[in-house]
Amino acid sequence: MVKSEDPDYILIGGDMINASGSGEKSDMEVMVFIKALKKVAPVYYALGNHEEYLRTEKNRFGSRYEKIKAFLDKENIPVLSNTHIDLDDNISVYGLEISRKYYARFNRRLPRKSHMPKYLNEPDKGRYNILLAHNPAYFDVYEAWNPDLVLSGHYHGGIVRLPLLGGVISPNFTLFPDYCEGRFRKNNTDLIVSAGCGSHDINIRLFNRPEVVVIELSSKDNKL
Repeated sequence: MVKSEDPDYILIGGDMINASGSGEKSDMEVMVFIKALKKVAPVYYALGNHEEYLRTEKNRFGSRYEKIKAFLDKENIPVLSNTHIDLDDNISVYGLEISRKYYARFNRRLPRKSHMPKYLNEPDKGRYNILLAHNPAYFDVYEAWNPDLVLSGHYHGGIVRLPLLGGVISPNFTLFPDYCEGRFRKNNTDLIVSAGCGSHDINIRLFNRPEVVVIELSSKDNKL
């Protein structure tokens, strides 16, 4: 499916692996898949909460994160952890990594808007800036940083989707969460939230087809 779209770039927004899944076997399957993606187009990888869990809980998960990171380094796939890369003369991609406390169940705390420049510095206003930010719940925080486009996931489309109401529940157990799946806009920033391809330990997706998001940027008035 990805190959048929002939993409210029492939952006991975995190949670390609499952910190509580089948362990190194599933990690290997993901690495095989990413290696195949690299043959289609350059791949850029940002972290989700599951990569963060693997990285910070070594007593529980051992060296799984280190093995995945070593694989990405060997394949020359940039890991964008509070850093950025210029794709060309016009487009930059930033990868945001926030504390795992903002992913906790029943969490209602927000990162401070003033912290965004501490994570990523200020975006270059002369470029089109894409922000890979795994958790869409904090769109207001991201928007204050003034990116052109934010790409998120994390919600799995709300697990169950209902007509008119949309996604039912978020991973932190918020019912009918905002920014669950689809395209949104606030001021000069667009947000696209992917429902993703996978599921969590309990394999449920009801009225919620897996998806691969294809984004086309077109120039207008000399501005992307």
